[in-house]
Amino acid sequence: MDGIKYNALYYGFCRILLCRHHISLVFDKLPNPLAPNTYQNPALGNDGDTYNITINEGSCNTDLYIKGTNMENSSSGYSLGAGNLTWSNTSNAYSSSFNMTQAYNPLKIDAAPLTNITTWYWLNVPPIYAANYNGTVFIQGVKSGSAPP
Repeated sequence: MDGIKYNALYYGFCRILLCRHHISLVFDKLPNPLAPNTYQNPALGNDGDTYNITINEGSCNTDLYIKGTNMENSSSGYSLGAGNLTWSNTSNAYSSSFNMTQAYNPLKIDAAPLTNITTWYWLNVPPIYAANYNGTVFIQGVKSGSAPP
């Protein structure tokens, strides 16, 4: 076998992604404590436009959706419905806000890479047992035009 060169063939796996979703979030908590029977309480970062969602470079156009959970106090068993939290993606004006729901709702549709979306939040506290309540806000992105989450 003199003069014959051996070649090796390596099989590999390549995964090609159509696009990716790379989102940066900057958030803070709501003011604490709040008195029962107070309304339109702004989140701490509203005045500084603190609550930002950025579609990072290299991402595809993205549809963003938002939802929240009820806010619970595990000791008392009381809860505040998700709808007591309101949000806006247009201005720091309560009148422009939407009630949070437990189902995903559109936050921003067809956001291009390098888009920054500033959001603002308010909490309405009905007459309820004064305590600490915990809840979660979810923000999810999908490829623009895809089915909502």
